[in-house]
Amino acid sequence: MLEVRGLTRFFGGLAAVSDLDLNMIRGEMVGLIGPNGAGKTTVFNLLSGFLRPSRGKIIFEGKEIIGQRPHSIAEKGLIRTFQATTLFTDFTALQNLMVACHLNPKMSFWEAVLHFSGSRRKEERILEKALQIARFVGLKDMEHLPVPKLPHGYKRILNIAMALAAEPKLLLLDEPLAGMNTAEIAEVSSVINRIWQAGTTILLIEHNMRAAMSLCQRMVVLNFGRKIAEGSPEEIRRNEEVIQAYLGGAENAA
Repeated sequence: MLEVRGLTRFFGGLAAVSDLDLNMIRGEMVGLIGPNGAGKTTVFNLLSGFLRPSRGKIIFEGKEIIGQRPHSIAEKGLIRTFQATTLFTDFTALQNLMVACHLNPKMSFWEAVLHFSGSRRKEERILEKALQIARFVGLKDMEHLPVPKLPHGYKRILNIAMALAAEPKLLLLDEPLAGMNTAEIAEVSSVINRIWQAGTTILLIEHNMRAAMSLCQRMVVLNFGRKIAEGSPEEIRRNEEVIQAYLGGAENAA
């Protein structure tokens, strides 16, 4: 599904990402881990078109996507979330989902304003889709709550749900568990696993190593923009270079 070869991005004379090779097959959940400054979010920005590589190739479903705008890449099914939740705080959870669903069918401005019969049917389909997504991610009992009243974990779930409205083939999740307590981590992890089980391929950035290793089948480890290790969670857990560079000792890798 995704083939990355020699991906490099310079900022001035500094290589934020250097000669990265990364392959993903359909149906995987892969973790991209490393400390702050390792280049993980830069990789996401490169994959999603928000940054252009200095060199290298990004091939998604057999086609080169470097040079395409973010919305064009998203239309192909490569969808990403951001570290900060991007929600409409004056709206309810359901209204946020409906906005996200609107972006996919591309209803024209005049359809919405003049309420053509076709647009009314489209609105009904959008509402039904938003309700289905809310039920799928566990927001059913909170769908009519204004965003500020949602617990922190459910705000993050809503953010992920809005990405689902774009019908991703490959979903890039940027630190979806950041700032959460144990119960929230368990709830959001369950939703992520449910999305993966339903058939969405996932590339996950996460600082919570326990959660990432419990979710992902394979891990890729970055250090100063370079890949230093790749393998199963158990292989990464035993990797001495990873333990020393990222986990701070064997006791934290368990």
